[in-house]
Amino acid sequence: MRKSTFLFFIVFAFASVKASVSNSSPANKTPNVFLECRWCNDSYIREKITFVNFVRDRHEADIHIFTTRRRTGSGGREYSLIFIGQKNFANIKDTLKYFTHQTDTYETSRKKLIKKLKLGLLRFLYKLPIADNFKITFGGKSILKTNEYLNDKWNYWVFRTSLRVFTSGEKTSQFSNVNASFSASRVTDAWKFFAYFNNEYDENNYDYNDVKIKNIKRSQRFYSALIKSVSAHWSLGGWLSGKSSTYNNIDFSIAPGIGVEYNYFPYSESNSRQLIFQFKVFGKYNNYADTTIFNKVEEFLAQQKLVLGIGIIKEWGRVNGSLVLSSYLHDLKKNSAKINLSFNLKLFEGLSLDLSGQFKAIHDQIELPLENASLEEVLLQRKELATQFSYYASVGFSYAFGSIYNNVVNTRFNF
Repeated sequence: MRKSTFLFFIVFAFASVKASVSNSSPANKTPNVFLECRWCNDSYIREKITFVNFVRDRHEADIHIFTTRRRTGSGGREYSLIFIGQKNFANIKDTLKYFTHQTDTYETSRKKLIKKLKLGLLRFLYKLPIADNFKITFGGKSILKTNEYLNDKWNYWVFRTSLRVFTSGEKTSQFSNVNASFSASRVTDAWKFFAYFNNEYDENNYDYNDVKIKNIKRSQRFYSALIKSVSAHWSLGGWLSGKSSTYNNIDFSIAPGIGVEYNYFPYSESNSRQLIFQFKVFGKYNNYADTTIFNKVEEFLAQQKLVLGIGIIKEWGRVNGSLVLSSYLHDLKKNSAKINLSFNLKLFEGLSLDLSGQFKAIHDQIELPLENASLEEVLLQRKELATQFSYYASVGFSYAFGSIYNNVVNTRFNF
């Protein structure tokens, strides 16, 4: 009897909640909004936008907003807010963009987000009774003066430099790292240039009884690229890279290259979909620190690389993947193949699937030293080791349930 009563109570409570949700649907008053934004501060958005109901499931929403972001040439970001109408707004779709600069504070960035969210929502709300409560003001300068924003004393050039020193330790071990880098870039619609240099030093010291071990790794890397926009679908590029690495047995290496890229979709749509084909050819000169397994102390090489990439962002989720094939032209058996995958899918109400991983088949380790690594070098990861493959994988599920309406902001005891 007690079990029957308990089950009846559960069923009755569940039915009451469902009825409450259904009866509270604000079809003609306050629309339901589902915001899909991984980097957003949900509490701040709910605090600043109080004229819609934010819900936790896109199927319950009248307006679905999902977001994308990508780096700009100045080191900032371009954000796209894609508004998709559902139910009574099924025929409305819009995309708004805004930009942040590398010097913008967190507060400045989130204020820009709120402003664009409000502007995007107005298109859905202006015919509803709630629109009578809006006030529209213009707080900017006269449009006759907007040309002043086009003046750029740096002519699109951006420079960055950094120096980081890190140390940690205890009684029997100590670690130090010094990392210095410099980069220069210039990005316009027609051209993109980027150059980067990095110098890194790692030192580990271990003291075990009477045994003292010092492990040092050094690397210097240089990378530059010049890309030309040919059309809405085609691009041409040139590259020059170099490196020195004690881990990779490289005393000095330099590699110039050229390539072509085709995007099946126009580049203007790259924030929501891409299908990329790339082909690159590199020349390479390697000077090795130690004689390699092929009895080389230096050599000139030619290498080709083919890349197939796909990126899709929709209201049901995101898919990113790439296939990279590479081989040396003097011996096609010296090759590698790499698959990358990132997948996020909204399965049904409250349940999401996240999948990511990489697998690489490796048959092109031409730089391996002839002398086998010692146990100490293996344990300390001082040298690159022979392998035929590498991989990583990650699978995750998330599920949310409960009230779909929760616009309350309460920050008590957040610290």
